[in-house]
Amino acid sequence: MKDPQKNLSSRWPELIAAGLLLIAVLRIISTYRALSQAYDEPATVATGMEWIDKGTYLIDPFHPPLARIAGAIGPYLSGIRLGPIRMLEDERGASADVFGMGDDILYAGDHYWRTLTLARLGMLPFFILGTLVVFLWTREIAGGMAGGFAVLLFTTIPPMLAFSGFAYTDMPVAMLVAASVYAFTHWLKHPTLKRSIVFGIFSALAVLSNFPAFLFLPACWLAAIAAWLWLADQSQDKSEDKGNFKWKRWLIQAVWAALVFFAVVWGGYRFSIQRLSNIYAKPAEDVKALHVSSAVKHVLNLAVAIDAPVPAPPLLRGFSSALISNAHGRPSYLFGQIRHGGWRYFFLIVVGVKSPLPFLILVLVGIVSSLLIARRERQWTLLVPGLCGIAVLLASTTAKVNYGRNILTVYPFLAVVAGLGAAQLWNATEQRRIFSRAMLALLLGWLVISTTRIHPDYLTYSNELAGRHPERVLLWGCDYDCGQDAGRLVKLLQERNVPNVSLSVFTTAELAKLGSPPFRNLAPYERATGWVAASERMLLTGDAFWGHEHVDAYRWLLECEPVARAGKTIYLFYLPCHPAQDQERRNAVLPRVIPEN
Repeated sequence: MKDPQKNLSSRWPELIAAGLLLIAVLRIISTYRALSQAYDEPATVATGMEWIDKGTYLIDPFHPPLARIAGAIGPYLSGIRLGPIRMLEDERGASADVFGMGDDILYAGDHYWRTLTLARLGMLPFFILGTLVVFLWTREIAGGMAGGFAVLLFTTIPPMLAFSGFAYTDMPVAMLVAASVYAFTHWLKHPTLKRSIVFGIFSALAVLSNFPAFLFLPACWLAAIAAWLWLADQSQDKSEDKGNFKWKRWLIQAVWAALVFFAVVWGGYRFSIQRLSNIYAKPAEDVKALHVSSAVKHVLNLAVAIDAPVPAPPLLRGFSSALISNAHGRPSYLFGQIRHGGWRYFFLIVVGVKSPLPFLILVLVGIVSSLLIARRERQWTLLVPGLCGIAVLLASTTAKVNYGRNILTVYPFLAVVAGLGAAQLWNATEQRRIFSRAMLALLLGWLVISTTRIHPDYLTYSNELAGRHPERVLLWGCDYDCGQDAGRLVKLLQERNVPNVSLSVFTTAELAKLGSPPFRNLAPYERATGWVAASERMLLTGDAFWGHEHVDAYRWLLECEPVARAGKTIYLFYLPCHPAQDQERRNAVLPRVIPEN
């Protein structure tokens, strides 16, 4: 008969990991009613609702459907449906009013906070999956203690907590890319049909979550193959078929994985199929606009010539639009500069500033330790997480759309490495054990305190390197201000009995439906009196985010001392005002608009 006490003691890493995951989930859920909708959440809900309710995916295929479906399924099960599809006309032509239709869903029946909560709950399964992958992967290569440390580190990373609390597509793809690479390491050891199916499914789900998977998955697979070719011991690895190089087996299983991948991706688009002439009004011109190799263009031109039927047409439309968008670039913000097309080092800065410093220190310890141990013991799997993290950062240098949330994919890999680093400090040699464990305790204490005290404002978190004004380092693309404090603004206006207010606020929320007093939106450079509320990004960069040139349109408000603050990103003023006390903020340098690099 098994000893229950002994069985329990052997499972303590799993129990600790489960407890840490539960705490993280509660932290995420507790942000739902504190933070109103982030800017793109209505679009997520509307497009996901179209897939569920209408059985189509046409109004905005710029992102794949999986994460959007997850964000819409809760509102759908509560009885809400997508209303009539509305179109908007602007200088670029006609487009669906996804934000307006999404707001109709969120505010339906005057149950805004409940519906928003239901939408955000759809993201939790992805976060749980990612945490499970981090734990299993770390435990497999470094033991249960390292797995527990990895979960602690992963579930306290502010960007992960922030985007696990929003109905966005960026966190799901990060978790599924990690799951795909973890499955790939097992497949690479011994490619069986079961492992091929699992690998194909996770890879397909990653692609169905967001298009950056097309960039990060190949980079990570190549990193894993490089580690395998370098360190796998052919003489002792015969059980894994590497000694005999049975390439035929690998090829057959790769075909199975590819077939599963294709079937799942196509199924994600409801097995739709159309001819090119029905997908694009002018297919030849659209092919010409793509920034791809001449060989790929040649194949596409042949397909255009025969008007080939295409499976999953929204996938083709969305992916081609994403390629064109990345080639043209978008305005980005970094260190008080605005550049169309971004910076090659942008995402390195994001990881360096938005990650807790104790976490980064443990990542460095883990990278050094994994390299030394892997070379000494020829354990190639130890190198894969670190190499994947590096591969993701290198691949991100090709992106001209610089939004920090696009690099969330790096965090599961870095968490595995950091967990290994923490375990190495804990298990240091006897001569160094006291010092190493004291250092580890200091780092973990620093991490927990610094990432708990900012609750629920995980989105605005920056580490100590950003200084007193982190908004001057990163601001756009939900790196700081994503409209999440609009609900807090309404509550503040109600508490102060503000009769009416002038606004310069970055949000897609319908403030009147949230209970705001009468308001009007300030035009650029328009000076107002009385109550005025302004977002951080509007104060610092005006309407430059939308491609306009009124960078300093609302900076005159920086001369005033705010009466109050709604959350971290919106200031409330009463004019005429008292001069601003924060001279550093008052004298902030005007953002410099520089051409594309």
